[in-house]
Amino acid sequence: MRLEIKMAIVLVATSLAAAALLGVVYVFTAPTIAGQIEADRQKTLRELFPSAREFKPDTIIKNSDTSVIYLAYDSAGAKIGLVFTAAERGYGGPVSTMVAVNIDSTVAAIKVASPSKGLKETPGSGTRVADSTFWLQFKGLKRDDVYLTKEGGQVHGITAATISSNAVTSGVRLGLEKYLPYLGADDTPAPAPDTVAVKVIPQSDTLNPRKPSEPDS
Repeated sequence: MRLEIKMAIVLVATSLAAAALLGVVYVFTAPTIAGQIEADRQKTLRELFPSAREFKPDTIIKNSDTSVIYLAYDSAGAKIGLVFTAAERGYGGPVSTMVAVNIDSTVAAIKVASPSKGLKETPGSGTRVADSTFWLQFKGLKRDDVYLTKEGGQVHGITAATISSNAVTSGVRLGLEKYLPYLGADDTPAPAPDTVAVKVIPQSDTLNPRKPSEPDS
């Protein structure tokens, strides 16, 4: 009986020590990890908006939904656009897509997360949404153009990857509908009264996923 008690005490002590060690490691590594995430984000922002000299994060709070956008400014301090993140559900999960929008409400550029950054679409077909041959189609498009061609839009979907293609397309279009009012473009309405925009520390943002309408083949 005494041996069993000793073993239990040793097990509890070992568990507590391991937990404490993990806590110490987290305290020292968390700032480094957060710094790397922010560095990657800033790099992507600059790739999407090369002409921007500053990005100011704002949080959008509407109907209990909180998201973060980045307002882009040039060297003269003039607002030239904004960047938001969409994550509509694809075949294997949310397809994270960063979208840059010009001040005239046209798409400046988009960037879809690669498999190494969390893209879980079907290798060889769905993952092709991360290729430039697909996402370059979005440049210069306005909100009403951002549909697959089979739906009357200007985006050619990837063969055998309809769901993945639609996830990106829908994410960009729904994001434009949601965030254009904060751009201040002439052809967009002002934000609704129940919407608040305030500055926050940068963080990730995910739109509500939608159910796929048909499977990838």
